[in-house]
Amino acid sequence: MGSVEVNYELSDLYAVNFRAWRTYLKIVAVLETIFIALILVLPLIDGATLLQAIEQADWWFALGMGLILLIFYAGFCPLIGYFRSKRQKVLGPNYFSFDGEGVSVENAKAKSVVFWSGITRVLRSDTRLFLFIRPGVAFIIPRRALPSFEAFSMLAEEADARWRAARA
Repeated sequence: MGSVEVNYELSDLYAVNFRAWRTYLKIVAVLETIFIALILVLPLIDGATLLQAIEQADWWFALGMGLILLIFYAGFCPLIGYFRSKRQKVLGPNYFSFDGEGVSVENAKAKSVVFWSGITRVLRSDTRLFLFIRPGVAFIIPRRALPSFEAFSMLAEEADARWRAARA
């Protein structure tokens, strides 16, 4: 496999978030559970029974907070990441090369290698190849970075095969 030049767009960052929705849903569920526990614990400290605390709780407020957290993670986090990356000048060009060892990434600020065994998941959509390093963090190879759909398909298949071989 050769080198691929990638210039990231805002849609690429949103695409990673939508592919990692389980991770963000878990975070929101944990935070919402803590929030609900606080809503119930405060009346209990004041001497209310558990049933009274449940009856007095403002469940619409708890639901609203969960919705705000979801909107924050799904809507604002990629936007913040995009502007931060743009300011740091790491949106591109990024050069990805693939070999038996792993994925090499190089841009104006850094150069690194991630071994195939260090990649946690390889996921392909019609428009992007995602090489997840950890939940919510991935190398993105957009189809637009390759000359044809066939070249994109070959790259995705080879990356998936090397990743699977490293996991075996």
